[in-house]
Amino acid sequence: MTYAPLPIVIAVILLMGTLSTEKKIEEVNGTYWVKPTRLDSLNALMLAMTHVESRGDSLAYNKREQAAGVLQIRPIMLREINQQLRRAGRTYQYTREERFSKAMSERMFLDYVRLLHPNDSLECIARCWNGGPKGMKKKSTIQYWQRVQKQIVLSRTLFCRRELFSHSINLSS
Repeated sequence: MTYAPLPIVIAVILLMGTLSTEKKIEEVNGTYWVKPTRLDSLNALMLAMTHVESRGDSLAYNKREQAAGVLQIRPIMLREINQQLRRAGRTYQYTREERFSKAMSERMFLDYVRLLHPNDSLECIARCWNGGPKGMKKKSTIQYWQRVQKQIVLSRTLFCRRELFSHSINLSS
């Protein structure tokens, strides 16, 4: 696994609102590096997908696909997530209306990952979200993944420039 420079990882962590206390910070040639957790990476992926899917509009609706909310969740995806929740012994079932809630859409996405892609790469998760269970085999999902990757990089860069480079980080205490 590659490590990211501390300012970039902290930018993504702050942007996502998650800061795990189990971060591993290493010093290499005077530069501090942090290995992001799986949750950090999933949050960065989710934020990028939210931008690509709807530009963050919780009321977004694609009539042709019946896709709704910030992550453009289709009815078939909702059924799949609910089916997997039942198989896992969970009694909660998501509703179509909850797709319009940013918080509930994010919970659906994280349940989707936990239940169907617990160890898969970010690329696999994004492409299967976009193209269904066989998304990794579909050429049509490659462009989607490229847009998501680009958004992850843009989010990191913009946040770093705006917030972090105006602050000093002291790790010597």
